Amino acid sequence: MIKNEPQTSVRQGSRKIVTNHTIHGFTHLLLIIVIIFAGVGTVGYLAYQNNQLKKEVAQNTNKTQLLPTPKTTKTPIECDSCPQFTPPGPNWCKDGIIIKGEMDKCGCQGPPKCDYSNWKTHSTSTYTFKYPPNVELKEMEASIAVLNKWGPTQKADTEFYDGISLRFQPFEIPQTTLKDYVQAQIGEIEMAGIAKVISGPSPIAISNYSGLTYVTEGLGTFKTIVIQTDNGVMFMEITDSTVDPQNLGFVETVNQILSTFKFSE
Repeated sequence: MIKNEPQTSVRQGSRKIVTNHTIHGFTHLLLIIVIIFAGVGTVGYLAYQNNQLKKEVAQNTNKTQLLPTPKTTKTPIECDSCPQFTPPGPNWCKDGIIIKGEMDKCGCQGPPKCDYSNWKTHSTSTYTFKYPPNVELKEMEASIAVLNKWGPTQKADTEFYDGISLRFQPFEIPQTTLKDYVQAQIGEIEMAGIAKVISGPSPIAISNYSGLTYVTEGLGTFKTIVIQTDNGVMFMEITDSTVDPQNLGFVETVNQILSTFKFSE
């Protein structure tokens, strides 16, 4: 049986014979060198990539910091010439307190306002209204209220011809419409012959309440206004006998009083 003996390197004259031990040693050394170069190359590549990534992040950060901050601009207020208001009449707000108009954003002054905070309040279980302190209030049965103010030419024991005269009379008529009631009242007046209807009935609105109005003429001129609650249960009959021969603003005062009227809830 022939055995494989390990090769060795021997010299025969000037030639060197390479044995198996020499070849294996050289191969191992070469493999180690390749592994070292591969590891160095990998580490170098990773270091290069990391350095490039840092540069890109730094560049992007600088760009973000260099971007200008957007400016918020307020829309300018367009101001034209200030509006011109018609001056109120000489008797406007005669029984109230005139308040100067406020300035708007353009520096224009608004119209004046009339403050009625000094007015008195009359209130019942069915209705309420305000009236000037210089007007006399008389309360009667069935929640009837009468407002009076004599003008400078009015005399006692005569028909009423100068001043404020308002009469408020609440009532309730079940299953009766506003139109039917007014038509019935006009029919009674014409049948009695004590007065004649010279205008109406026509629609009217008093302090957001819808109603009807008509005017009669007899021993004086009387304007009757009938309004009702939203549910149609309660009625209010207002008789206006105001006369203003001196143009002292009595009509304007009456309109301001009526604008404060409300049915009690």
